[in-house]
Amino acid sequence: MVATEEAVKEWIRGFLREKLGAEGFKEKRIRERDLRGVLHYFTIFRVVREEETVLIRLGDGLLRIYYASRSMGDGRKELFEKLGLQVEETDDLFTAHYRRTLEALRIDELEPILSLLLESFR
Repeated sequence: MVATEEAVKEWIRGFLREKLGAEGFKEKRIRERDLRGVLHYFTIFRVVREEETVLIRLGDGLLRIYYASRSMGDGRKELFEKLGLQVEETDDLFTAHYRRTLEALRIDELEPILSLLLESFR
């Protein structure tokens, strides 16, 4: 069964409320025009705490998750890579990126990724 954008959005919203509470994240509906002038709608979930940021962008049949931090705990890089996130590290910034089409998305794959990203936000 292919997940719908609305179902994924509801699941993410419920997951974030359960883990962080209603005030622990921000949700915003945005619209953008591409270079051809076509209007696209996205839902953005944002979680910020001190030096860490998680952005979840849902729209146009894609789910994208971005993570940025000034520091990386021991072993977390390997966990991120094991869960399918693309990881980049510089001297002063650690970033991770996850992207899936809604057709390829499985909630049982998404839950451990979000749990790992949000573990320091609790």
